[in-house]
Amino acid sequence: MSRGKVPHIGRGQLCRLRLLLRLLRKVERPYVSTRKSSGSCQRISKLSRSTSRLIPRTCPWRSRTLLSRPIQMCTNEARQLPSRAAWGASMPRFVVNSNRSSIPYLPLNELKSELDALEHGSIDCLSDEELQSRLRVIHTGLWSQSPFCDPGNFIYRARRVVERPSTVASISYPPSQYASIGRANRKGEAMFYGSLRCIPCLQECGAAPGDFFVVSIWKVRHQILLAHLGFTGEVMKLAPATRSLPKYTVYDQDTERNDLIRRWQARLFTRPVLPGAEQQYRVTIALRDIMMSNIVAGGAPVGLSTAGILYPSVATELLATNIALLPSVVHSDLELKEAILLVIDSTDRPHRPDGHVTVTLCDDVAVPDASGSLVWGQKSAFIIPKEFPEYYSS
Repeated sequence: MSRGKVPHIGRGQLCRLRLLLRLLRKVERPYVSTRKSSGSCQRISKLSRSTSRLIPRTCPWRSRTLLSRPIQMCTNEARQLPSRAAWGASMPRFVVNSNRSSIPYLPLNELKSELDALEHGSIDCLSDEELQSRLRVIHTGLWSQSPFCDPGNFIYRARRVVERPSTVASISYPPSQYASIGRANRKGEAMFYGSLRCIPCLQECGAAPGDFFVVSIWKVRHQILLAHLGFTGEVMKLAPATRSLPKYTVYDQDTERNDLIRRWQARLFTRPVLPGAEQQYRVTIALRDIMMSNIVAGGAPVGLSTAGILYPSVATELLATNIALLPSVVHSDLELKEAILLVIDSTDRPHRPDGHVTVTLCDDVAVPDASGSLVWGQKSAFIIPKEFPEYYSS
């Protein structure tokens, strides 16, 4: 081509450019707020379909168009105590969590080899920095749906005791110097673990007949944003009873790459860890770090921060949902309503379809005062039955 000569643009190329420019002008505003009229949403959807051959299916803004409608969590969380309302019914919205970086995509065959090596190989030779670096390469371009938890929901936390606790801090997250490594925290890193139902939090503590526990009930005061790991159809099939997937974990339109990564994440995060093999938690902790970062909306960071992570309870064979929250979130967004003292009478295979747990309430309830102390001898404002059969049924 000679210097200064204008390149020829074919008619087809010109039409494509015009469509893309029109699309870019029209798609900016609907993503700022989902409260647009149905007419504008329909026009955007039609425009997206008409230009689908020009737009990659993995394009983040296109995914937001398809996912901008409100969602609700799975109804199997509706029997949560003490609230009659579904825990997830007040979590209808989510944002797109996109792991955007300048790291190039791994070819699909190399990605499969890398996932297989991390799942079945040893990571003892890798430092935490090297492990994080390999995971960042794997997760390049992965996006997920992060749900909101609205005020009014309840979280349960259990602690085995030999006497009545005297302070709120003693039944909250452990201090850093006493924090052991866990599924979502490093050694020396405090994390608030709880459950969306009462009995699963007891099972996570290995409740046995004769044990005394204090079950604390925490109310969400402000809206918090949550990540999630471990919820895939492949993993849920391992549960001893049928359990539906929460709707925010279902991706109607996804790529083979993203689906491969999500199923790999779920297998690793829900893998049972035996005593003495706690180093396997290094992978789950690294996955937590990946999924609790890079929150974006509308294609740019908006200052959102993830409060914690939701995941299936391994102690209940994936039939319940656990939550792990950052300590700062406990202080700013949770409120202790009361703490209930109880003793375990029997545990007859509580995580099986024909199992149940029986407890005796000690008729002793504590509420917090303004100084952070627990005042015992109160009456419970919640109704907790003495028997919990099939707490997981959906």
